[in-house]
Amino acid sequence: MSNRIFIALAVIMLAIVVLYAVMPSGGDGTAPAQDSGNPHAIDQD
Repeated sequence: MSNRIFIALAVIMLAIVVLYAVMPSGGDGTAPAQDSGNPHAIDQD
């Protein structure tokens, strides 16, 4: 069972990392991320 527990923890950690990568500002969408997390997008737009 140790292997299952380790795999479960690894999957959860990867899921958390992906969520933080997709939502850097913890926002509800990509708009707040572009406004606060990516100022270059505002300059290009």
